[in-house]
Amino acid sequence: MVSVKYDEKANRQSYQDEVSGIAAQCSREIADRFIIASRYSFHPAYRSCAKAIHEARREADQIVLKAANDLGARFSFKDLVDHSDLKGRGHRAAIRLIGDSNIGKDLLDPIADETELWRAVA
Repeated sequence: MVSVKYDEKANRQSYQDEVSGIAAQCSREIADRFIIASRYSFHPAYRSCAKAIHEARREADQIVLKAANDLGARFSFKDLVDHSDLKGRGHRAAIRLIGDSNIGKDLLDPIADETELWRAVA
């Protein structure tokens, strides 16, 4: 199992301890070892492409967060995606934002068109 993080986090002792704790709980069927790498472990061309992809995702995320602000206190997943006007990109961005806790939903609700959401971060 490989965890690639930004350099500061990859070298942070608390993160290394966290990964060690996870590794200690995993059987060999799950992973034969755990490695933490920083983005500087990769070729500069690969890092450049990854940065461009990350920036494109952040752009979509910001558009969806603005849509969430426009919609008010509570809104459906479908309304959020539709209001973002990004179609599939908006759908993926909304899911990322839920996963990052920038947009809230009830933990037991599935991610579906009718799921009620709210803006979790001001």
